[in-house]
Amino acid sequence: MALFTQIEESRYLPTRNNVSIKYLVDEFGGLTELNQRNRHWVEIQNTFVASEISNISLFDNKKFSNQKFTDGDKLIFDSGYFYSPILYFASCSVDPELSFLNLNSSNAYLGKAINSLSTGSYISGSSILGYPLVASGSVKVVSKLFDQVTQGSTYLTPGTTALPPTYSVQETGNHKIQVSVPFTIEYPGVTSVSSSWALQVFKNGTLLYEDPYTFTYSNSAILSFANYYDGIFVFGLSSPIANDIQISFARVQQLNSSCNADGPSDTLRETTILPAGDTSVESVASYNPILCDYVLYPNRTKRQFQNTIRVYDTNVGWVYKSNGETFTVGTATITVSIDTSCQAYC
Repeated sequence: MALFTQIEESRYLPTRNNVSIKYLVDEFGGLTELNQRNRHWVEIQNTFVASEISNISLFDNKKFSNQKFTDGDKLIFDSGYFYSPILYFASCSVDPELSFLNLNSSNAYLGKAINSLSTGSYISGSSILGYPLVASGSVKVVSKLFDQVTQGSTYLTPGTTALPPTYSVQETGNHKIQVSVPFTIEYPGVTSVSSSWALQVFKNGTLLYEDPYTFTYSNSAILSFANYYDGIFVFGLSSPIANDIQISFARVQQLNSSCNADGPSDTLRETTILPAGDTSVESVASYNPILCDYVLYPNRTKRQFQNTIRVYDTNVGWVYKSNGETFTVGTATITVSIDTSCQAYC
């Protein structure tokens, strides 16, 4: 048994919820605290096995709001640390389409296909979930990307457990090919990875054309104190990460044209959330906004960022970090970058 602290909707997987477990409970009522510094995630995986059923029970399912729907048997998607790659459609409102247009005539062939998993449109590296990535030499074949054809069934062949889906036109001539397959790729728990997928065109088994798409994932990023103007603090992130970054302190000092302090300083006073997936965020939560006004302050034309910001490290809590120092957010390592030179402002 386990005691959990919250259940929240997954940011990345449609129709999935993340359950945050604080303690494991043994048969004698003893508690084992869970954190990222131990290896109890193995016990989590052994206790809560993917594709099995777990029963959820709240102590008070009416507190704050009616949460009776949270109780009951729930299907386990996965547990512990999950390293298998997951591909899921970014939008399921429109079926992915593949079409051939015959340039010699007006004939056009359109095929539509769907991934029909009732629990969400995803393709997983886990064979337990039924949509494995199958090895084909040194290449991993994304099998069963589509398992149902909604239009053009004579042209589109769904994938199997060993082969990707294919689309064929028997008519000879020059053809223009268009593909719309909006899906996202995620590698939970992986430090970094670079891979690609490709659209390939064959004639009688011979490769005629290939259009590859390369993607790179890195579980590290640089957080920069990027800009400040008229009370707005701007932070930048070099690449998206899986979790939000919280910032509760930053300071900027107004300087004169000789780079000497000759004006007010402004301090970020409320926690700023950098949304996961975004590469920049602005905050107007300042104490004393510094205004760039040539008329009122003709000599105050420059500014300087303080070397320290206060951020939330998910391992240790709130910490002050300076330029070049690192902190942890989820499984990502974040490096702080602050340019403390005298910079032009007005």
